[in-house]
Amino acid sequence: MNNSIIGILGTLLGTLLGWILGRYDKKGKLKIYIISYKNEFLCMDGRGGQTISTSVEQTEDYIMKFDFDVYNSSTETKIMRDITVVFNNGKKDIFFNTPLDDSTRHSNGHWYKYDIIEPINIPPKSISNFSLHTTLDKKELDVIWQTKKIYLTYKGENDKVRKILINEEDYSNYFENHNQEETQNG
Repeated sequence: MNNSIIGILGTLLGTLLGWILGRYDKKGKLKIYIISYKNEFLCMDGRGGQTISTSVEQTEDYIMKFDFDVYNSSTETKIMRDITVVFNNGKKDIFFNTPLDDSTRHSNGHWYKYDIIEPINIPPKSISNFSLHTTLDKKELDVIWQTKKIYLTYKGENDKVRKILINEEDYSNYFENHNQEETQNG
C-alpha cells in the first residue's frame, strides 16, 4: 500500500474515533445521591408553637427534609426541571408536591418563607448539593398514612421522567414502629 493511502486511512480512523468518543462523552448523565432524609410529625404545643407528635390522631403537620447530590458525568450542562416529591402507596403515585428550596430562605419578621425549587442547570463534570423540604398540612395528612414510598422525580432535557427513591416505609404504622425503636434504644 502506498504511504499516502495509509496516511489518509489513519486520518479517517482518527477522525471517526474522535467523533465516537466525543459522542460517548456527551452521553453522560445525572447521577442523584440522597445524602440525608428526615421527617417530622408535628402538633400544637399549647403555647402557639409546635412540637413532635406521638400519634396519628395528634399529628397536624408533616415536614420532610432531604439533601441530595447531583453529579453530571457529561461534558455538557444538564438540566433538572419539574422537580417533584411523589408519595406512592406501593402500587401507584397518590400525591405530588413541589418541594421548597432551603437556599431561598427569607424572613418576613416572625416566620421564614421559602421559594419552590426552580429548574436547575448542572455544569459538566461537576457535583452540586441541594437541600429541600416539603410539607403536608392537616387537610393533606391522609396522604402520608397511605404512603409506602417517597420519590424525587424530575425531567431532563428529553422530557423523560427520572425517579429516585428517597425513603421506603409503611407510614400507616409509623408511630408503632418508631416507638418500639425508641423503647429498644432507650
